[in-house]
Amino acid sequence: LLDRAFMVFDHLMKRKIKPNAITYNALISACARSVNVDLAFKVFSVMRAKNIPSDKFTYGALIDACAKAGHVEHAFRIADLM
Repeated sequence: LLDRAFMVFDHLMKRKIKPNAITYNALISACARSVNVDLAFKVFSVMRAKNIPSDKFTYGALIDACAKAGHVEHAFRIADLM
């Protein structure tokens, strides 16, 4: 799932389709499902660097990634940012 999500993202970029919050949320969610919390936060960092606003789905996916990786305290800190 994760490889496929990034393959689609790369395809969009090659076609010069500008990613939006939904695109990044899907990537973060795929990272969460694959229990790859580090990559989820890298995607989130790119999202913020590109000034794409995060929303409740972004934070929900980050919390999910943290919870699945066993980083419960980090998940609570993210929830406090919402």
